[in-house]
Amino acid sequence: PFASPGWVPQKVHNYRSKRLCKGLDIRVANEGNIVQGGDLMNKSGLISSLQKESSITKAKAEKAIDIVFDSISEALARGNRVEIRGFCSIFAKNYKGYIGRNPKTGTPVQVPPKKLPFFKCGKELKERIGS
Repeated sequence: PFASPGWVPQKVHNYRSKRLCKGLDIRVANEGNIVQGGDLMNKSGLISSLQKESSITKAKAEKAIDIVFDSISEALARGNRVEIRGFCSIFAKNYKGYIGRNPKTGTPVQVPPKKLPFFKCGKELKERIGS
């Protein structure tokens, strides 16, 4: 399913990741599954998987994945919480500003307040990964 030049399929056995999600990269290796690079599924992998499972064209699968990611991004930008039962909840978390230190020079630096997405794993996903 991952037709990239020079890629050799690798069997993955009992892979566990401490980080479930970073950006759009989702670690999804289970015993016996074949995944690109041995342990990583990215956006193109999701598109290929959707295309294969639902027998739709690659363009339609890509459009569907883009719609999902765009909808999640827009909801978070509006300040809404995104909850996918059994999988995760994602929300924008507010962080206060503080005075930090420049690690190179040691001088105090004002770090402004910020809002960042926060991923919280769902109960069923935790159980599935933990078993």
